[in-house]
Amino acid sequence: MEVSAPVHAPAGVILIGHSYIRSLRDFMNQHPDHLNLGFPRKDAIVQSFARGGATLRLQPDDHWINCQLQPALTSRPAPAIIVLHVGENDLSHLTDLEIADHLWSLVQYITSVCHPHVIIISQLLWFPAHEDRHAQITSVNCKLQEYVQNYCPVELPGHPTTKVELLKHKFGIWTPSRSRYFSADQVHLNEEGLRKYCLSIYSAVGHHLKQLLQA
Repeated sequence: MEVSAPVHAPAGVILIGHSYIRSLRDFMNQHPDHLNLGFPRKDAIVQSFARGGATLRLQPDDHWINCQLQPALTSRPAPAIIVLHVGENDLSHLTDLEIADHLWSLVQYITSVCHPHVIIISQLLWFPAHEDRHAQITSVNCKLQEYVQNYCPVELPGHPTTKVELLKHKFGIWTPSRSRYFSADQVHLNEEGLRKYCLSIYSAVGHHLKQLLQA
């Protein structure tokens, strides 16, 4: 007797962040092959919650990342895979330790509210306009990696155990020639950079989506 494969509802994939996520959303909408990050909608529904200039520190308007967080965590389908990219806009206002701590507090809050399968934290990018911030950005990323390595997920009855990982982009974003991926302002990713950034996130998300679909 032939056994049918299990039928899964589409997984909720949530992208939360500042202008990099906003630009990624626009890039996906403009390129059909990258729409929905390139995943079939029967497998995943990708939604973006982004605000240009979003920060980790409290702001008097909707630039505070928490303003994006609240609608993201109550979206449907329920968030199963969350990608979080924020922090670069805080480099001039917070120390490296403060940025890492704020980000990790967001991770802890998310796990307590919606219990996703995984939270993928994007490493901070060393964009050319912040040439002098290399040590600070590297320190933030190293601290985040330390938090991820020491993370002990809490098992709650009736809820999946949330995984946390740091996404280390490997498309030459740290090389001396990295300016080729940035626009004239040397802050935002250009067309080539967005394509590489999109594929990097696609790969990270796809690894976990496969696990969900095979469960």
